[in-house]
Amino acid sequence: MIDFLKTLPRPTATYHTKPYPAISPTRPELSLKGKNILITGGATGIGLAITTALATASASNIHILARTAGPLLSTKSSLENLYPSVTIHAHIGSISSPQDIARVLDEAGEIDILVLSAGRSQPIAPTAAIPPEELRADFELNVLANMSLISAYLARPAKAERTIIHVSTGGAYMSGMGTAGYGASKLAMSKLISDIHLEALPHAGTAQGVRAFTFHPAVAFTQMAADVFGLGKDDLEWDDPNLPGQFVVWLASSEADFVRGRFLWAHWDVEELKAKKNVIEANSNLLTMKPEMAGLTD
Repeated sequence: MIDFLKTLPRPTATYHTKPYPAISPTRPELSLKGKNILITGGATGIGLAITTALATASASNIHILARTAGPLLSTKSSLENLYPSVTIHAHIGSISSPQDIARVLDEAGEIDILVLSAGRSQPIAPTAAIPPEELRADFELNVLANMSLISAYLARPAKAERTIIHVSTGGAYMSGMGTAGYGASKLAMSKLISDIHLEALPHAGTAQGVRAFTFHPAVAFTQMAADVFGLGKDDLEWDDPNLPGQFVVWLASSEADFVRGRFLWAHWDVEELKAKKNVIEANSNLLTMKPEMAGLTD
């Protein structure tokens, strides 16, 4: 599967599977000093890699919302030991609970960057055989709960433009993987992120503005890979989870303004993307859910 992904059309010649200097959170240009960040599902898997990268980039406050206390408190302790200038706030709760959402937003204060990393997937099954309760659970968490959080977040007053980064999946527009419910729910959420971007575009650069991104993170070994696909650490040449972790830091920076509202892959080389900035900005259909790559493929 990993080799197949490398054959798909893409806008950059280079396909990364691990971090590289241009997205390093130690770059001064990508510093998040002074930023107040909320990440869901940020204590395990790819979410943990994202949280770690945000801390490495010197974010002042990182609020992690997760359901399980053990990994959450362990992440808080280890990252605060590694990055004493960063304050990690552990919030036990679920984005499926409006009460938890309201409580966390009250406790966190004004959030500059919201990272949506929490997600779930139905067990592998032919599409017509997916149990209705599993399909419903995918949409309730991956779409409805995320939208509840976004709606509550954007309803609050802001002093500056805000950023929303949605961890999606390449499976949103691929078939035959046995996880149609997961892919369809991620596709739906990616579409909503695109619309949030378009609706906020007239307010870009103001307190009413929203920098919105959705991206495929990587094929990394996570608990979901084990639980859903039954795979182990040695079964594939997995991508490094720190690739999407550091890619999020780049998305949070002004360098990524020209790809706001697009559907991106963490594998794509950001320097090559920047070299095609004029082409991308000139065509609002490029790198979106619309399958157009004209002028980008090498």
